[in-house]
Amino acid sequence: MGLVNWMYLHLRVDVHSGTKTQYHSLKRHRVIHSATES
Repeated sequence: MGLVNWMYLHLRVDVHSGTKTQYHSLKRHRVIHSATES
């Protein structure tokens, strides 16, 4: 049971950090895009 709980917690953290990384790269992409447009 403890192992399953640890794996579940680890998976949640992985998904969370993955979403954060995607969000940051998306923001950076938009900044670069608007910089080349003007």
